[in-house]
Amino acid sequence: MLLESRSARNSQISDVSCEYALETLNKAKALVMAVWQGTGIATSNQLAEFYEVSEDVVRDNIRRNKEEFEQDGVKVLKGSDLKLVSEWLSLTSHTKRLTIWTPRAALRLGMLLKDSPVALGRSR
Repeated sequence: MLLESRSARNSQISDVSCEYALETLNKAKALVMAVWQGTGIATSNQLAEFYEVSEDVVRDNIRRNKEEFEQDGVKVLKGSDLKLVSEWLSLTSHTKRLTIWTPRAALRLGMLLKDSPVALGRSR
């Protein structure tokens, strides 16, 4: 039902704090997030690895559910913010944009993934 219904996802996640979201994610598998501007963040690459899916799957979900993810704090960084976060995370790639995820947005992504062993509770 969560895959098909935005309202069901919103109902499930409406009162979830970043701390609780991260705690829930870590029950499935450890997800290490950096703290930036007072909240935990992870990159799309980190989430793809966490959920054991491709980055294309993560990008497709962002594209199809952009408004939901933005409400949960997903941001695309460019310019000086990108430079700061890249230095903070010690990223070596020279990308012009970087998508960062909050714990709550990462939890929402799990609600949308139908082919992730981690999201389905079958982590390898």
